Amino acid sequence: MMDHNSPLDIDSVVRVLPSCTSCELEKQAGVDVTHIRPAQWALTLRDCCAGWTPTPHLVCHIHFVELVTQHLPAQCAMCGRTSRNISDVLDTAMTLGTQVPTPHRKTA
Repeated sequence: MMDHNSPLDIDSVVRVLPSCTSCELEKQAGVDVTHIRPAQWALTLRDCCAGWTPTPHLVCHIHFVELVTQHLPAQCAMCGRTSRNISDVLDTAMTLGTQVPTPHRKTA
């Protein structure tokens, strides 16, 4: 049982990183994933299958690079809608802790 009156022992604090949702989805789909990487990016992706509804995702650096370097225009295998540029797919992107401007957004 933890004594809430005692000072916090900083050595006992464990850093917990959220998992990459794309790594988890690949593993669930049967892809041979050796380990699920920690998420380093918080994204809002535009879901074409749901009428371009913004959906939150946490992704690792590998899946972030795959997303922003994908060949566009491309057609969705599920709904058939076409994404012509990155702003059709990616609404916002932040490193966990620091905001990074996306290509189609201006920052103040």
